[in-house]
Amino acid sequence: QRLMAWVLRKTIRRGAHSVTVDEASIQAAVAQCDPDAIQILVPTHRSYMDFLLCSYIFFARPHLGVGMPHIAATEDFQKVPVLGKMFEKAGAFYIKRGVGREDPTLTRQITELTRRRLTLEFYIEGTRSRSARFLAPKRGLLRALQSTGQNFVILPLAMSYEQMPEENSFLRELSGENKDKQSLKPVFSWFKRLIKNEVNVGRVHVACGAPVPLTQDSDIPTLCHSVLAELQKNLVCTTYHLACFLQQNPSLNIDVSTLKAMIHARGGVVLDSGLDHD
Repeated sequence: QRLMAWVLRKTIRRGAHSVTVDEASIQAAVAQCDPDAIQILVPTHRSYMDFLLCSYIFFARPHLGVGMPHIAATEDFQKVPVLGKMFEKAGAFYIKRGVGREDPTLTRQITELTRRRLTLEFYIEGTRSRSARFLAPKRGLLRALQSTGQNFVILPLAMSYEQMPEENSFLRELSGENKDKQSLKPVFSWFKRLIKNEVNVGRVHVACGAPVPLTQDSDIPTLCHSVLAELQKNLVCTTYHLACFLQQNPSLNIDVSTLKAMIHARGGVVLDSGLDHD
């Protein structure tokens, strides 16, 4: 874990302008948690960087009171040479996507992990959103958790990116091209660009919403709505996003500072950016 943390720190410093964490929001959420409930991290899912950042943040900041998560990952990663084993050693466990019914293997995995009272992490949207819009929630893992009879508390983690690391591949997919298969080639290609200083995702900001309890009596569809609402409420934009928006909408005839003030007046959050929007 320490070696991986060192690699992640170097990668993040080279590929991002800054990573900011709203520690107060995380500490406030943890303080509201039932101390006997098992913590479940549920981040937004926009990039493969999500699970790397989550693990690194809680490894590097143990004072936040959140354990290093064991991450539910799609079985596609298990088939990738080297990476599959590496992720498994880092705490990932693999699940089948889109089964549509109770999965006995998943139930056994969840039962064992919760018996050990380990912090878990999964993505309620199932897959990365290519358009930045929220996807319909997946309920299978929540039902598997509920079936254990344990009490859980979900910590919704909103992860806001100025630019997506996979932006180019997302644009290709949205234009109709097939999704790239999981392999080492895209990873090596991304690291090559990183080393050449061709990757800069700008600012990444992480904030936590209010905790959502998950008990045997919880209504799963209602719970999903509550989790997504907390994720949406805690996403932020930056002055880079505002500048790009105004560049595409010159008829509005306002500047970034005016638009920023308007968003603040409605309760939104706008952070300063270090990226050039030109």
